[in-house]
Amino acid sequence: MLNRPINIKKTLGGFLFLILSFLYGWQTFNIKVFSTAVELFSARTIPFALSALGIALSILLLVLPEEEDDFVANFKQLNWRAAILLLISMSIYGILFQYVGFFIATFLFLNAGFWILGERSLPKMLIISVSLMVAFWVMLVYLLDIYIDPGLLFNFLVPATE
Repeated sequence: MLNRPINIKKTLGGFLFLILSFLYGWQTFNIKVFSTAVELFSARTIPFALSALGIALSILLLVLPEEEDDFVANFKQLNWRAAILLLISMSIYGILFQYVGFFIATFLFLNAGFWILGERSLPKMLIISVSLMVAFWVMLVYLLDIYIDPGLLFNFLVPATE
């Protein structure tokens, strides 16, 4: 038996996170996969991986000894303002995506992220954001064969001809 005191908050938090991760992983089996062939990567892959990672981390949280002083000190030093602004910008990106399409929404999101994280060099921001945007588009469209809707703005400005 170990001679260390049990931290109730840490133990309860780890246990609740373990249950949450397990339930999340269980629910991944309810995600419909549209292909009849067995694929290496499907709609279930990332949620299942996140569940497995959550289970592993919660087990580590329950088993590893605690060094609360270092953790609390590091936790308090995190840049919460930037984290919250990035979460807000991700939410806005998700909303904008369907209206202005991949290119404009991704361009705005990347530049907003750079700005939030402290980058102020406009040429650097533009070069990196356009390069990343084009690289992601090429990977999604040509390598993964995923159709990316151009957005409602494009469909409004360029009506479909039949």
